[in-house]
Order: sequence, then structure tokens, then C-alpha cells
Amino acid sequence: MVGHLFTTVLTAARPVHADADEVASSTTALGSVRAHVSGAKGEPDRLGQQVVSATILADPAVALRRGDLLTDPATGLQWQVLTVVMRRGLGLDYQACESRVVSGVVVEP
Repeated sequence: MVGHLFTTVLTAARPVHADADEVASSTTALGSVRAHVSGAKGEPDRLGQQVVSATILADPAVALRRGDLLTDPATGLQWQVLTVVMRRGLGLDYQACESRVVSGVVVEP
């Protein structure tokens, strides 16, 4: 993909659900995805815990969807994809994924 500055490579996986209401017991590996984590921010949830969210710009070579997990091996953070919007045009195609951290250590100032 020409024109985008991907700054990391994330490992993508898809949770395997036996039933829509069940918590995933395993995942299926989707492969590596070139990406850029943009605009990470933390906000308190109703219990006062920090929820970290970001927009992840991802190469469309691996088609992502809601619920997929993206792991950054450099930081150990695991992101859950909340929404995916495919952006196309001028050979600069990418996926804009609104995501939140679901595991890993987030350092607070």
C-alpha cells in the first residue's frame, strides 16, 4: 500500500464463538497487519477505571471486522475492534478501526 505510513505490525485474530452470547474460548489467527495506532486516549468508565481507545489505520490485506483482536507485540497491548470503515481512493485504501484496549499494561501519568 503506497502513501500510508504504517508504524507497526499487529497480529490479528478472530474470536471463535460457539454461540453469540458466549465469551470466546479460542481465536483463529488472521495474520499480520501493517497499521498505525492514531489518537489513543484514555477516559474513565462508570467504575472509574481507565478505558483506552484509538483509531487504528490498517492495511486492507487482512479484512477486519467488529470483535477482531489486534495485538501489538512491541507493547503487549491487545485491541478489540469496535467498528471498521473501509476507505478507498487513489490507491490509498485502508481500514479505519475504532478500537479499545482489552488487555496489556497501560501506563498512567
